[in-house]
Amino acid sequence: MPLIVQDPTSPTEDANSYMNLVDARALAETMAVELPVDDTEAEKAIIKATQYINSFEKRIDGTRVNLLQSTSFPRKDATVNCEPFPEDEIPNAIKRAVIVASGFYGQGQDMFGGVDNGRSIAREKVADLEVAYFENGATASSISSSQIESIMSMFMCNSFGSNNILVGRY
Repeated sequence: MPLIVQDPTSPTEDANSYMNLVDARALAETMAVELPVDDTEAEKAIIKATQYINSFEKRIDGTRVNLLQSTSFPRKDATVNCEPFPEDEIPNAIKRAVIVASGFYGQGQDMFGGVDNGRSIAREKVADLEVAYFENGATASSISSSQIESIMSMFMCNSFGSNNILVGRY
């Protein structure tokens, strides 16, 4: 699937990226992030990374400009480092976060990961089927990136769960 870049001045339902491949490669180079050499694989990594970054939406200030748009940005009432951000732009920091996540996807790592039931097989018997497990407890295979978390935190000034305290008079 080719990249369909979100137009910040007229957001659409079918966009799957915040930047085209040329811009993504240029930004990745400035950030020392390796994208797949193959253009199709790089585009897949960017699309998956965009989906991952969009998963932060409930924690990001503001609302979508168009409720039907496919990406989290552009946004009304968005803030960057607690300062208002124009609703007809996509922050460069969002693009940087997508590049970081694209690097992980390009290496074959899934940022969403999966969760197993925490049971690993210790013993297995085929005749009369016998299975024994150990290490009970949930384990997750998703990846956490402090670099992505750090970038995304700049969009969460007033979001629930942030470290800010809002004080007002009633």
